[in-house]
Amino acid sequence: MPEGYAIVIVTYNRVQLLRECVAHAEAQTSRPDSIIIVDNASTDDTRAYLEELEKESNIEVISLPQNIGGAGGFVKGMEYALRKNVACILLIDDDAMIGKDYMEKILAARERHPQYRAWAGAVEKEGRIDTFHRRTLLKAGLLSRNVEEKDYGQDWFACDIASFCGMVVDTGLVREIGLPHAGYFICYDDTEYSLRVRRYSRFLVVTDAVLNHRSKAQAQNHPRRY
Repeated sequence: MPEGYAIVIVTYNRVQLLRECVAHAEAQTSRPDSIIIVDNASTDDTRAYLEELEKESNIEVISLPQNIGGAGGFVKGMEYALRKNVACILLIDDDAMIGKDYMEKILAARERHPQYRAWAGAVEKEGRIDTFHRRTLLKAGLLSRNVEEKDYGQDWFACDIASFCGMVVDTGLVREIGLPHAGYFICYDDTEYSLRVRRYSRFLVVTDAVLNHRSKAQAQNHPRRY
């Protein structure tokens, strides 16, 4: 039975954000089995930084020859993570700073609620909940609404769509539904993937597992340009 988890981080040309992101990943109270960084052919100082990181035992780097977008980056990272025989995979971009107990909270909820096969935490931006990242499907078609900020006052809730900003997926489920579609590049890749997850499980959102998502203003000196 697989145990533990891997973190997949996709980055492009934001080395200072990446440094902070990796520091948060390494500081987890429940330590990851592997941190997999996918570099989308960065042209800044990212490569030099990653060469330093590769000397660490639990950090592995995938350097892509060309920029294939966030979606393509997650495909490569998840594909690699599946070889690690871990129980689940956390997905983040380089601008996502996970709280030190983010995965400890997620893994504890996973044990308490085994009927779920996908999880997520609360995303904060500039000190407030960013409701965009967790959504619920409406009855008509594929329309959805953001989960309201007041709902985060609960210990947990279920939603239908989660962004790749802090999504955690059971590796067994990934093997059943496949990897994200790289062709989306960056838009709607996580929505489409959530709809595939939804066939088997809703997302359990653990509200005290918190991620700080850097705002555009905070990241303006580190443009991604996927």
